Amino acid sequence: MHRNSLNAKTLFILSAAGSLAITAMLGAPRWALAQDLLTLRGPGSGIGATFRNALLDSNAGGSRSVVVSTVQSDSPAATAGIRAGDRVAEFDGVGVRDTRHLTQLVAETPPGRTVNLTVVRDGRTRVLRVTPMLERSGG
Repeated sequence: MHRNSLNAKTLFILSAAGSLAITAMLGAPRWALAQDLLTLRGPGSGIGATFRNALLDSNAGGSRSVVVSTVQSDSPAATAGIRAGDRVAEFDGVGVRDTRHLTQLVAETPPGRTVNLTVVRDGRTRVLRVTPMLERSGG
């Protein structure tokens, strides 16, 4: 028996452009191994804004938040009323942990789907409606 032969219960985890494609081969014939092993993903959706991590409160360790750094003119973010300095609390009902998490949430949103973005501006919570669009590659 060859050690290189594939077992029917082998779990494959492949990474492509930051996304994971997981395929559990449970009793699948060996000819089917070439199928469903890799999910290719483009750049995903974007809103035309950049973000940075920041401390909300420097006392007692403080909690982290995500702050909007820049907003491109004529972007979905600008259309939604997002401003530099806004603190992002939620994206589509999901609490935002850090910039990486927010970027992932935006990228995974289908282009053209409008979602709620909860921000804190001047101490007040605001719910804005933003429609991510397909990011252009090759930039």
